[in-house]
Amino acid sequence: MRTSGIPFQGTQDNYKLSGEYQVRRRAVATAEYEWENIHRDYRERDKTWEDRVRFAYTDRGFDAVTLRVAYEYANRRGSQYHSDPYR
Repeated sequence: MRTSGIPFQGTQDNYKLSGEYQVRRRAVATAEYEWENIHRDYRERDKTWEDRVRFAYTDRGFDAVTLRVAYEYANRRGSQYHSDPYR
């Protein structure tokens, strides 16, 4: 019986853009956009990519409480699926 390891070769690129806006003295709104691109050798999908958007609000203007609210949305897609990548 012959066995071999699964090759996990590939490259990955990540890019991120973010910004903050001071709403008032102790409150900050944040927006972020992140893009991830992965190219894999010998895998079922040659390439996958993901877009991610995040919005957050932090308010430290209360006596004993910090308010944090965040929303994140991500969308992942990929190239055509190959059931036998070793062929």
